[in-house]
Amino acid sequence: MTYSTVRQLSALRQLLYKKVTCELLFGEIKDLYVTNGEPLLDPPPTIIKKSRYPVRNNPPKPFNPEATLSQSWIDFFVELDEIKNGWIDQIKITNGEPRELEHEKA
Repeated sequence: MTYSTVRQLSALRQLLYKKVTCELLFGEIKDLYVTNGEPLLDPPPTIIKKSRYPVRNNPPKPFNPEATLSQSWIDFFVELDEIKNGWIDQIKITNGEPRELEHEKA
């Protein structure tokens, strides 16, 4: 599937996007289960929030379902489609964007 806006995402993907862009900004998400390409938030993954000093990063923005997805988010959701079923060991988040993803291939 082709993604361009947040509204095109499933409810679970929108929730993950919102948690990362509006709450986490910098840090890691560990042990995220994926079923049928969807991120499962129950059981919840481990979220490690990191702070940067001095704070020069962009502040969190309010959730906007009409927002255009960045290329890193599009690539992330395409990767979830490819994983289909499994688990992601770790996702590194920088400035509200997924930057690195580690998972085992079956």
